[in-house]
Amino acid sequence: MVGGLAVNAHDYQRFTNNADLFISLEFDNITRALHALIAIGYRPLIPVSPEDFAKAENRTKWREEKSMPVLRLWSDEHRRTPIDIFIDEPFDFDLEWKNVIHSSIGGVVKLPILSYNTLLQMKAEAGRVKDLLDISASKKLKPYRKRMPPSCPAIPDGNGALPRGRSCTPCFQAWIAL
Repeated sequence: MVGGLAVNAHDYQRFTNNADLFISLEFDNITRALHALIAIGYRPLIPVSPEDFAKAENRTKWREEKSMPVLRLWSDEHRRTPIDIFIDEPFDFDLEWKNVIHSSIGGVVKLPILSYNTLLQMKAEAGRVKDLLDISASKKLKPYRKRMPPSCPAIPDGNGALPRGRSCTPCFQAWIAL
């Protein structure tokens, strides 16, 4: 998970109108992921099969000729949550996978969230106004992040409460000591 939901998972709460996903773009991996999303009701907004999207030469052509940064998926069943899948790998997926945090959603699903520093780097490279605002707000919270234990067992569920992992006793003690 990257984008606005990742920003929320890293303690800065703001509205986001989609889910940004970064999926390893290996052919078998991306086709499995897209078929899974299709199975729950999502469809690409452009006429493309999972297999065509998985071909690196197609993604390169779309990026270069159409300035397409993401593949947008839409669902009539999940209208409030369109999904954007990045067509590039803006960072080394395997390296970043080792640094993700896992955020629990409703106590049922654990989502991998892009690391804080890589998220800010991605947003700086995007350079959009909302990305720069995310960076500014996230950096204002950084002093509080530093005071939290480095490996908190209670990852936030995205409900907007500081400190991260409020139910985690060491984190809560660090928070009230501020």
